[in-house]
Amino acid sequence: MYSKRTRLLAFVALLLALGGPAASAPAAAAATAATSAAAVVPWYYGVYMRGEKIGSYVMKRTEAMLAGKPATRTDATMTLDMAVLGTPARVVTSTVSWNNRTGTPLALEFTSEASGRTTRVKATYEGRQVRYDADIMGTRKSETLFLKDGEKFLSEAGSGGGDTPPQPGRHLKGKVFSPQTLTLLDSDLRVLGREPVILGGQSVSAYKMIDTNPLATSTLWVTEGGEMLRMDSVMGLQIRREPRETALAPKAGKQVDIATAVGIVPTGAAINKPRSLRRGEYELTGLTRPLPLEVDNVQITTLQDGEEAGGSLLSARIIVRAAPLPTAPAAPLFTPGQSVPDALKPYLRATTYIPADDPQFRSLAEKVLGGETDSAKAAAKIATWVHKTMTPDPSIATLRTAADIVKSPRGVCRDYATLFTAIARAAGLPTKPCIGIAYADGRFLYHAWPEVWVGNDTWVALEPTWGAPFADATHIKLAEGEITDIYALSHDLGTYQVKVLRAE
Repeated sequence: MYSKRTRLLAFVALLLALGGPAASAPAAAAATAATSAAAVVPWYYGVYMRGEKIGSYVMKRTEAMLAGKPATRTDATMTLDMAVLGTPARVVTSTVSWNNRTGTPLALEFTSEASGRTTRVKATYEGRQVRYDADIMGTRKSETLFLKDGEKFLSEAGSGGGDTPPQPGRHLKGKVFSPQTLTLLDSDLRVLGREPVILGGQSVSAYKMIDTNPLATSTLWVTEGGEMLRMDSVMGLQIRREPRETALAPKAGKQVDIATAVGIVPTGAAINKPRSLRRGEYELTGLTRPLPLEVDNVQITTLQDGEEAGGSLLSARIIVRAAPLPTAPAAPLFTPGQSVPDALKPYLRATTYIPADDPQFRSLAEKVLGGETDSAKAAAKIATWVHKTMTPDPSIATLRTAADIVKSPRGVCRDYATLFTAIARAAGLPTKPCIGIAYADGRFLYHAWPEVWVGNDTWVALEPTWGAPFADATHIKLAEGEITDIYALSHDLGTYQVKVLRAE
């Protein structure tokens, strides 16, 4: 029998976040492990992106007791050392998980550390529910998540039914708890059959598996006993079994710079003056699923079916129309207790990462606005304050709460957008963080920025990170609504291609 296969989950999101021009989500991978008592010595893996080393992964499994009952304990630690725009960035994540002898999940402890900031999540499974307690850089949240009728937790007996060796043709579906998103995710595992894998230049007998969840599709090769030998995933990511000395050795020479590694060099028409571009038309290819976007006045996205060798993909025709904030009187800010249209309620709510109902942000909003009630003028004031207050710091490679950002106003585009959104929502200004790509230095880079509602069904995209009066038409949204929507992009990470059809 073999249990936990490696999952990327937030690891791919980390690469996405680090790839922004001023961009981080914590990384983690659960372990691949057998539930037999054979392996006690740690297994070592090198982590590579497009052939270049970016870190290491160490996993150890032992037999243990949990709440007086026998369990299999899996300890896994991933260390990533990269650069963002030339600035070193390190992320260390640790996962300790317990499963019973059939692979059913019992408990989980997750820790992520980056730039002196720590996120901890503890989860306990009981029947058809999982209870978690999270401490995200000092912001605490607890919740119980329940399975719906017809749903089940995916047993981490990855072969399907706990068979040893893996049974080709087995197909498992179920829910898994993600300590990064604090949600239950759909997971799908298929055992394809025997297929040798190359390790250290030698062919090794293995079983090939496909692991699919909303964050990534990964191909794994495992032994009959469940030991993971290699995993390939999005953006050329590869985790492969290596001798201890090789796996833990640092990369020789210059670190991989994620910002440029994930950049997209466009084809088609030239973009000569990107910061003043008011209208852009693009063709985005390489999508495996529709973009989670609403229709608004800033961007029109039309999906089209596309074919590419190896399977069907989607393409999108995108029109971006940029405009500055209106100079004419705009809608007034919403006040506490005032009726809010249902369509705008999501963009005024408080969340774990954007605690807009916290008294400190309401007080800060009052200070920044100085009595201003016009939504457009208020947005301009908040954008100016955020740009002047924040200091660029690409080394902070983790998804942060606004509460942490306001205490230490340094960071990347994602942090600028998060802080802006918290202040704006606290002030009564409907705001949605946008995650996507923007053109800079000859390529599209992953980026984050806010959009604000100013009345008359009008949204305006702003650019507090760069200090521009508005976000130009090279800003292509790929997800919107909450800063955690960065995870929605991870599945297609590294597959996007952009053709510029028109830039004016």
